[in-house]
Formats: sequence, structure tokens, C-alpha cells
Amino acid sequence: VEEGREGGVAKSRAQQVLKQIARLEVRFWAKENSGMLRELDAESRLERLVDWLQTFDTGESGDQSFGPAVLYSVLTDITLQKDMDQAQKEALGAAVRGNLHKFPVEMQAVLERVGSLGAAGGGGGARG
Repeated sequence: VEEGREGGVAKSRAQQVLKQIARLEVRFWAKENSGMLRELDAESRLERLVDWLQTFDTGESGDQSFGPAVLYSVLTDITLQKDMDQAQKEALGAAVRGNLHKFPVEMQAVLERVGSLGAAGGGGGARG
């Protein structure tokens, strides 16, 4: 019984370590992608984001959470939309909404708002 308990504790610790590593990987790749996208002008950034959304497929890898998590982190980085005009933000929002089904349900509510920053009320609260 004691060995079984120790084995369960070790397995639980290993699972916690693996989850932490996965979170760090997501953070790293999201930061890398956001950095590369920030180097592009607004139109090119929009093209890359829309292309990524349209070609993204959750069936590509065995890990169903890693890919959506990176893309989710990038899409929710509001600094990437800062210099986009209203039409570009709306195009990004439409692309996101058209691909919501590719994301886990818990991510969809936040993603529905992507591109809508400043759309309602003309962006009066947004500061650059």
C-alpha cells in the first residue's frame, strides 16, 4: 500500500512538472510569435494572423491544447492590434469568429471580442 501511494505521489508530481513545462512552452512560443508579428506593418500582421487562423488545424498534432493555447495567447495580445485601423480590426475579428470552432470552449468567449477593441464607442478608452 505504501509503495502504491509513493508511486501515485511521484506520478502526480511528474504530471505537475509536465503541465508547468507545457505552460512555459506556450508562453515562450506566444512571445516569439508576438515579437515577430510586431516587426511587421499592420497590414502584413493582419495577413499573417488571418492565414494562421485559416490554416490552423487542431488535428495536426497529438497535443490538442498546445497549438490553440499559443494562437490564443497571440490573438489576445492587444498590442498587436494597437496600430491597426478599424477595418483591419474588424477583418481580424471576423476571421477569429469564423474559426472559433477550432478552439476549446473556454477560450471562445474571450476570442469573440478580438478585433472589437474600440469598435463600440469609438475607442474612447483606448490609449496608445
